[in-house]
Amino acid sequence: MKKDSLSVSALVPAYNEQKNIGQIISILKKSRLIDEIICINDGSTDKTLQIIQSFPKVSVINLKKNCGKAHAIVQGLKKAKGEIVVFIDADVIGFENDSLKKLITPLKKGLVDAVIGYPVHNKMDKFFKPLAGERAYFRKDLLPHLPSLKNKRWGLELHLNYLFRQKKVRITPLQIQNTMKHHKYSYDLAAKIFFIESFDLLLEILKQKRPINYFKDSYIYPFYRERLLTKTRQNPGKLIVQYSLKIYNRLV
Repeated sequence: MKKDSLSVSALVPAYNEQKNIGQIISILKKSRLIDEIICINDGSTDKTLQIIQSFPKVSVINLKKNCGKAHAIVQGLKKAKGEIVVFIDADVIGFENDSLKKLITPLKKGLVDAVIGYPVHNKMDKFFKPLAGERAYFRKDLLPHLPSLKNKRWGLELHLNYLFRQKKVRITPLQIQNTMKHHKYSYDLAAKIFFIESFDLLLEILKQKRPINYFKDSYIYPFYRERLLTKTRQNPGKLIVQYSLKIYNRLV
């Protein structure tokens, strides 16, 4: 089978995304790049499920309890039939077919093993691009890792970065915007979710046998290595601190 004829499944995990989920599904349905759409309703308490079900020919996985993005993605991977799977966050704004092309085409051409698309809406996006949710992989490459992925919660992207650290990964900017949490929830709830996510990420790093190396391989080197190639012989811990300070100074 030719690479450019590989089928594509779009996985859309959603938790209380009634304001935007319909727009994302509409874009995916119009795209000729997508062969299958799977929406995973992660225990939503609003009208997210009803909106998803209103679209014909969209597969629905309805999780009764909110289990987190990683668990939702794993359920989607188990159901998906496409050779390529693309992850799309339900709250992303400005997502169009051009973004799908940037995510999928390099895989169809056999140029890379994975593509990660990060937003470029504001300065902070550059700092958080290792955690970008819009991604594309060969499904066969992910299937062996389903047991380890399902419990990663907010550490999903970090873990995927680490798993693919030795593979060819393209990191590409997308003209999209992530919905800020305080625009979706109350300020108190948004703050709570932010701290939960941050704690999950920190825990994911600290529970590794070599936390600094894990952080380096999953966050720093894969995304900022073009600026680190001349410094690879330095102490990893010192290198992380130095580069983090550089990023911070550019943001403020």
